[in-house]
Amino acid sequence: MTATAIEKKRSGQPEFHLQTAKVPAHLDETPWIDFEQSTALALCDSLEQELRRLVAQPTAKRVHDTRVALRRWFSVWSVMRKDGWQSKKFKRRVAQPMRRLLRTLGSLRDWDVNLSLGKELGCPKEMLRQWKKERALVRDAVTTTIDHLDPDSTMRRLRKYITRRPERLRSKLPAESTMESAYDHIDRFVKAQEDRVQELESHARTPEELHQLRLAVKRWRYLLTEFFGLTNLQLVRTQQTLGKLNDLYRLEGLLIRQPSPAVMARLEEQRQQLLTEFDDIRSALPYGLRPVWVSASAGPSRRATDAD
Repeated sequence: MTATAIEKKRSGQPEFHLQTAKVPAHLDETPWIDFEQSTALALCDSLEQELRRLVAQPTAKRVHDTRVALRRWFSVWSVMRKDGWQSKKFKRRVAQPMRRLLRTLGSLRDWDVNLSLGKELGCPKEMLRQWKKERALVRDAVTTTIDHLDPDSTMRRLRKYITRRPERLRSKLPAESTMESAYDHIDRFVKAQEDRVQELESHARTPEELHQLRLAVKRWRYLLTEFFGLTNLQLVRTQQTLGKLNDLYRLEGLLIRQPSPAVMARLEEQRQQLLTEFDDIRSALPYGLRPVWVSASAGPSRRATDAD
């Protein structure tokens, strides 16, 4: 997992040899169980903060921030679940309620976007009034869900479980497999997700195919960020573009109830712009992106080398 590169300075200046480009020590030297545990516990801190803020006052921004924290958590948990971290009891008492909360908050967000896009595209006022009524029903369901939230109890249970679970994992697995490095272990999951994105990207054209690609890109992005500490603007842009497309396709489904040729024309114009934007970026996704640590050392100067 090493590579060698040489960066040469101008004549008369020292040569700087980039001796090694290798996996960062914290990924290469830490067993995967310990690394997954520490990653999950760190995410618990940000998730607990957002849940407390949401319970105190469920504003639109706090709904959004909580959804992001939950998505980050589940991107990591998707790997940990496959590695055996999830028991049936944990799934029932913690994971499933958290997923229900994520879906409930997502429904409210969808109606907020519907209304915002509807106004932007010039939907009839009567249509918007009806959508506001439907949003109010979802808002009531969200409020009920939030009222039953107990962030302190939930997060205490979650941390306790993550702290104790490694002992159970190590008792079930061969000793040599538990010592595999975090990088080698997690890289397989990242590679599998890359392959999934590449396969979907190669043929995604329909609304459903683009939706599945959006979800795959989102998961890929979070795996790189949460496990490897990498942020890539190309992935962010791709996810945002596909998200806007998905919003338009969902809105189109609502507009079918009360067709408006002028609104549909404006929607189609926006959609074509986004599809063009996506065509420009889909072939430049950062496959193979991985973290590296590079060390540099000064070699002999060119003048000294020439003298020899």
